[in-house]
Amino acid sequence: MAEVDETEKRAGQVSAEGGSTPEPRRVRSLLADAISKPEAGTVVLIVLVGLGFALLNSHFFTSGNLATLTLDATVVMALAIGQAFVLLTGNIDLSCGSLAAFGGVLVAIIANAGVPWELAVLLACLTTGVAGVINGVITYYARIPSFLATFGMLGVGESLALLLSNATSVQVNNVSFAYLGVSSVGGVPVAFVIVLGIVLVAEMLLRRTVFGFDLYAIGGNQRGAELAGIRVGRVQIGAFAFSGLLAGFGGCITTSQLMAGYPSSGTGDTLFDAIAGAVVGGVSLFGGVGTALGAFLGALLIGTIQDGLNVVAISYSWQPLIIGVVIVIGVTYDVTARRTHIASRVKALGGLRGRAGAAPGFELPASPPTEQAGEAGPRTHP
Repeated sequence: MAEVDETEKRAGQVSAEGGSTPEPRRVRSLLADAISKPEAGTVVLIVLVGLGFALLNSHFFTSGNLATLTLDATVVMALAIGQAFVLLTGNIDLSCGSLAAFGGVLVAIIANAGVPWELAVLLACLTTGVAGVINGVITYYARIPSFLATFGMLGVGESLALLLSNATSVQVNNVSFAYLGVSSVGGVPVAFVIVLGIVLVAEMLLRRTVFGFDLYAIGGNQRGAELAGIRVGRVQIGAFAFSGLLAGFGGCITTSQLMAGYPSSGTGDTLFDAIAGAVVGGVSLFGGVGTALGAFLGALLIGTIQDGLNVVAISYSWQPLIIGVVIVIGVTYDVTARRTHIASRVKALGGLRGRAGAAPGFELPASPPTEQAGEAGPRTHP
């Protein structure tokens, strides 16, 4: 009996010692998993680009410039997150820039009517969200490619912004409206803090809800998602609505920063930068791959490049060229990675078939069973 107790005691000691050893392995595994994610590569790029600009101009890493960088990038961040939801379904939203301009003009008009600026922002965002719903309905139910449907909405958004403003800027009379785009909390712009909250909500939607699962399923294989019972139309409309909502919010930020709604504020490089941010952040143009966090970081990278070019006094004429090169690199990587992934899966499936055929006791049928000559004639081979 004493020997049994001693054995149990030693086993308990070994178990206790063994229980502590996996902890470092678990930490290493978590670190390796984090480093392997596409977002980690984007973070590294942001740091390297920032260090490069800091070497060229020490003003880059000052608190004032970093606040300016994050504030200027908030609009593109918001649009890139919305664009990511649409891209995940295998579609694209070309109207987000013009909807941002429309939302910016609309919020100025509503605020000038005496409506509290918080409610004015909400109404403007809901209106552009409805435009996103229309994009989704046309894309899914009319079976029109998303780039055509949203290209049409791009023109509608531009025209509405011009008509509402009479093709001139709409000055905002409500001074408190500047809080959204100018104020800061602890040195961090309020708009940037709100965008961080949007990233958190978006990631929760993608990772913790059925809606997020359906987005990835539709982007991976829309026909398969339909056969699995997923309401593809509702999910796609939801993605476009979310993009339209965030486009309107981006326009509200711009109007708050300038204290005026400009009908051309979102029709320049805004769309270009939003798509670039999403793609560079790891969101696939072919659907089913990417995260809201990746789109946010990609937009931050675009903003870092733009701010750095301004700090080192590079001509604005060069900036679209540099951003274009970044997009080409991002898309090339996306296409190459997808082809490599598909090739590796095909190779793995071929290896599984080979191992299954070579397994003892497993035989692949060489031909159908012999039939009776009088019933079905001679045996045929596949």
